[in-house]
Amino acid sequence: MRSRAGLAIAGAIVEVLDAVGPDNQPITDMSDQYGGYVLCDAPEGVTRVRASRGGSRSESVEARVLSEAFAQIDLTLPPPPVRPLAVPGVLKPAIVGTALDRESRRPLRDVAVQLLDEDGEVVATDLSTAEGEFRMVLDDGVPVAYLSVERLGYTGAVSDALDLSEGTKRVEILLPSEAIEIAPVLVVVEGRVPSLEREGFYARATSRPGLFLRRDDIDAVAAARTSDLLERAPGVRSFTDPLRGDLRRRIVFTRLTLENGERCYPSLYVDGQMVRVGGARDTPDALTIEGIKPEAGEEVPSLDELIPPHEIEAVEMYPTPGQVPQRFTRPGTRCGVIVLWTRRGDDAR
Repeated sequence: MRSRAGLAIAGAIVEVLDAVGPDNQPITDMSDQYGGYVLCDAPEGVTRVRASRGGSRSESVEARVLSEAFAQIDLTLPPPPVRPLAVPGVLKPAIVGTALDRESRRPLRDVAVQLLDEDGEVVATDLSTAEGEFRMVLDDGVPVAYLSVERLGYTGAVSDALDLSEGTKRVEILLPSEAIEIAPVLVVVEGRVPSLEREGFYARATSRPGLFLRRDDIDAVAAARTSDLLERAPGVRSFTDPLRGDLRRRIVFTRLTLENGERCYPSLYVDGQMVRVGGARDTPDALTIEGIKPEAGEEVPSLDELIPPHEIEAVEMYPTPGQVPQRFTRPGTRCGVIVLWTRRGDDAR
């Protein structure tokens, strides 16, 4: 919907002339701020379409409507005719007015204003400007009419009968604002542990490859041993070495082995500090959780001996060297890295 100058026209009533929709209702639409409109339920075949706004009316345009297809119909609306105000015996009234917010009295734009005759038929329409102004001039004399106004966020209304027999009538519309009820929105907020936030756990869990367990995941597993907890993750396995008299469970990532085919033990960090260097079993530089090297002949403590599941707040596992963040990249991380974060007093929930 455009003017002869090519400008988009809002608030024009577009109607199908020779067909009606369901329940014998007229097929109409009002053009939006871009001049666009949509006419639904138009019957298949040739039909005529016409637009009108504020006393101006376009030529009717024929269009062929096909089943399950869109037909684009461009309409041109001429400028409204200039008419003198009503004179005795000739009723050509005009409605000129302003739409305002009732509380602040600020002008309201995009208020849809319609003039209805005594039968409730729409005889003129307009859309208020940025200054809240609107104007409607009638083609035919209508002695009595009603003003209908609507705007999003405001309560619509229909006026009492207006006597238009004296020509132009100026009106002021005060619209009360109306709260719009919307469907409830469920917002799920993740409860974050302060110490893990400070250590960057959540940032890594959302931006890096790896396997991450939070306290809720740990509680859901209800594992008796830390090794039982970790081997629930894909690509993680715990095992014992009874041939060497070692029945303690140890953790490895299944995709990694050493050059000689031996198992590749991941490095272990507890609360951000390395407590075991990864590599071959029981390497001389492997440390206990206190950071003290074991005495000669002593075994390096297993994961189950170091920390039980109920003391763990979160776990990070990086099964391949390429996944290990810079913070945990040191000599010995070729077998991957396991990071355990323990529960702390300031994180009590």
